[in-house]
Amino acid sequence: MSAIGDQLAVIWPDGQGIDLGTLVTNIPGERIAPDAVVLAFFTMVGVKKALVLGAPAPVAVTMGVVTGVAGGILRDALTGEIPLVFRSEIYFYATASLCGAMSFLVLHRWLPEMPPISLLAGAAVTLLL
Repeated sequence: MSAIGDQLAVIWPDGQGIDLGTLVTNIPGERIAPDAVVLAFFTMVGVKKALVLGAPAPVAVTMGVVTGVAGGILRDALTGEIPLVFRSEIYFYATASLCGAMSFLVLHRWLPEMPPISLLAGAAVTLLL
């Protein structure tokens, strides 16, 4: 991986953060778990943002999938690697994102007063697939 991948970190608005450089390695099997977490996170962010902006359900799901998958492609392109979604051994990358986005949307409609539950459940579906 390049120096960009070795310096990867997530910083929250309150100034706290986590260094993801220790989670990401050059061994493909060890990189799939952190990538799945990032896919789930960005899929949920895409769906939630589209819903906040008033998009209908199919558009919100599409935006979640595009956000999650395109984010992974961009990250791999910046680090000089073949994107996981284009590799033959990765079968359910976009499908996991789609199922997670749809489950988040369904739970969000059924439990509007409990958004963290629907968010975590959607991310869990994405991670499990």
